[in-house]
Amino acid sequence: MREISSGVFEGGTAQVSAPAWSDASLDPRYWWVDTGPWRDRFGFDWLAIASSDNALCRACAQLYLDRKYVDLKDARNAQIIDALIATGQPAANPLFPGAGPMTAAKKAAILNTQTTEYERHIKGLPQPQ
Repeated sequence: MREISSGVFEGGTAQVSAPAWSDASLDPRYWWVDTGPWRDRFGFDWLAIASSDNALCRACAQLYLDRKYVDLKDARNAQIIDALIATGQPAANPLFPGAGPMTAAKKAAILNTQTTEYERHIKGLPQPQ
């Protein structure tokens, strides 16, 4: 098939390429995750947060209860995790092995790991490469 202009071929068929994670103009909805997968990203730390008596942990858990989705690129989420790091929360809890305290490495994994179709609030977006 002969290309008649960039990405357009004879017969009017356009070549559609998959989006790339590295593309600065990637649709921001790729970073919107449902609240269940948001909590899953914390692993046992979320259980330690949810069961904590610490005021910051209680506020953190409460903050996401009524949301439909969480925007991983919203700076407020990074600020909340930074507050957990600064205060050494959630405290280690023997009921949840590996939980607490929050670290910069955990923060990076929570906020920067590429999303999957299962996690995303908007379903049906083509999976970036």
